Amino acid sequence: MKKYYVCLIAALMILFTGCATLSTYSPKGKVDCDIDVKESYLEGNREAVEFNVITGIYEEFVSLYVYNSTKERIYIEWENARCNGGKVAFSDDRRITMSVPKQDEAVSGFSYSLTREITSKNNVMDDYLIPLYRKENLIKEESSKVYLLIPIRFSNGKVVDYHITLTYKWIPSIE
Repeated sequence: MKKYYVCLIAALMILFTGCATLSTYSPKGKVDCDIDVKESYLEGNREAVEFNVITGIYEEFVSLYVYNSTKERIYIEWENARCNGGKVAFSDDRRITMSVPKQDEAVSGFSYSLTREITSKNNVMDDYLIPLYRKENLIKEESSKVYLLIPIRFSNGKVVDYHITLTYKWIPSIE
C-alpha cells in the first residue's frame, strides 16, 4: 500500500510539473488587430472619422480612440454604443455605477478622443471579467473577433452608426 502512495505522489509531481512548464511557455510575439469599419460617413474622399485600437494591453477590454478628421465637432454617443451585443462598460466603471447613463463625448475637429477601455456589460460578472479574446487561443493560430457599434452624432444632427469588426490575431516575432 505504501508503494502505491509513493507511485501516486511521483506521478502527480511529474504531471503537475509538466503542466506548469507548459502553461508558462509563451512564444515571442504580439497581439495584432485588424479594424474593419462599415457604413462610414464620407466627406469628399476622406473618411470623417477614424477608429484606432491599442493592442496587447488587455484581453478583457478594447482600448479604442477616435480621430475626427473634419473641421466640425462630433459627439460619440457612448450610451447607445454596443460591444458584442451588450451595452458598453468602461474600465473605470463599478458595479454600482454601471447602470448610470454614459455621457456623450465631444471631439473637436482634427483631434483625438480620449482613449477608452471598453467591454460589454455582458462580460462583467460579480468578481471577474470575461475576456473578449484569449492570448492562448490566438497563439494556437486562432483569430478572435469583437464587434462594436459606435454611434457618432455630427454637428448637423445626423447620427451615423459605425459597425466595427476587430479581428485579433497573434503575430510571432522572428528571432
